[in-house]
Amino acid sequence: MKKRVRLFSGFLALILSVSVLAGCGSGKDAEEIIDRAISELKDVESMTTDMEMIMDMSVSSGETSISANMGMSLKVDQLIDEQISHGTGSTTVSTFGMSEEADIELYLVKEEGELVEYSKTDDGDWIIGDTGYVNFTMINSKTFWQGFKSAKNLKHTGTGEVNKSKTEIIEGKIDGDTLDEAMSLFSATDNASASLFTGLNFKDTDIVLEAQFYQDSGLPASISVDLTSVMDEVLKSEEFSSQMMGMDMAIDEFTMNFTFENYNEVDDIEIPDELADATIGYNDDDDYDYDDDYSYIEGVENPTGPWQSFEFTLNQKTYKLPVAYSEFTSAGWEIDSSSDSRIKVAAESTEYYIDIVNEKGDVISLSFYNDSKEEKAITDCIVIGVEVNNEYITDLDFSLPGGVKIGMSEDELNSIYKEYTDLYDSTYFKSYSYYGDNYYDMVYITLYDGKIDSLSIDHK
Repeated sequence: MKKRVRLFSGFLALILSVSVLAGCGSGKDAEEIIDRAISELKDVESMTTDMEMIMDMSVSSGETSISANMGMSLKVDQLIDEQISHGTGSTTVSTFGMSEEADIELYLVKEEGELVEYSKTDDGDWIIGDTGYVNFTMINSKTFWQGFKSAKNLKHTGTGEVNKSKTEIIEGKIDGDTLDEAMSLFSATDNASASLFTGLNFKDTDIVLEAQFYQDSGLPASISVDLTSVMDEVLKSEEFSSQMMGMDMAIDEFTMNFTFENYNEVDDIEIPDELADATIGYNDDDDYDYDDDYSYIEGVENPTGPWQSFEFTLNQKTYKLPVAYSEFTSAGWEIDSSSDSRIKVAAESTEYYIDIVNEKGDVISLSFYNDSKEEKAITDCIVIGVEVNNEYITDLDFSLPGGVKIGMSEDELNSIYKEYTDLYDSTYFKSYSYYGDNYYDMVYITLYDGKIDSLSIDHK
């Protein structure tokens, strides 16, 4: 339901794949430049790829609009013949008014005929992700650059400069089939990256790709691709829209830029001993038991119960939704530093969720609504939703109508809220949903180990 979304970062394998694509020289004929690149790449034993990816998107349904911004920067050193890569970088995900950053590190090594990816974020543990039967030479120069050489409107557009070295610039349009083929190479290294393009049909689209080649060596200098308009057009297609259940998705920016350098200058890549202790991540081919027995139980429409008063108690004070944000600030709460207090909310629009924190470090989430006809600062909007999660509080006094609170047993909950809209009962947790006639009228409760773990209530 309207819970905080933890966005994923499935771009790592895509980056590794593109980072081994590498093509060229001072000639003015586009095909000759690319042919030279392919020839020169045969002698490349090592290289470094700097990558930057930016993706801004929005999802809207009726009056509700949610934006998400994702970015990644990654520097990858590669030993081509040894089939070893080492990458370091960072990811940024901003949505619901919050921004999260994480440092990333990864190794891609060949073990017993297979490429195996080891990755970790920040100071976490190493995770093994089996990348399948992929050979670096397959996704290296020939596959990509031969395809690019046959691009539509391939032309030499001038000269440029990368890493203070003069370059030749080649531009061409690759078709949807070529893009699909490229995506299959990317997804071969990690199924997660394929999920970015699930359900999208690029068959009738053209994608402009710009490549630069060093004049002196003939080797590839950079690749730039802007998928913004292409992705946005596909997402607005009737075929994709039919899968979105009334929601509209738009891509405001989706760009990827790769710079290639340090040809045959990368030092040996040593595999750290701690990789031997890496834990195994999800792998479709492994025989692990990921079964999650669950049942979905439908309740009643517009269930009765005290939850419909839309009152909640916070630190011995009772509030009724919707409520002014000033009610929280006067009680000592402020927008957490991980959230953006400068957000502007469009007229008659909602922003989910913004974290607020008190002096004890308790964090709760608020949903703001701009009920005016003009854009407003988020701090001037009304609060129409509150979410409290056991993970982010210590000894916070919070309860829903009827006295439902964190730590309460399922039996106690059902003795207070005797009806529900639906119940999700799985191996790992349960969730109760209570919906009113109004889209914004709801209570959502999760339980772990038979105890309430999170609560949220919304009303406008």
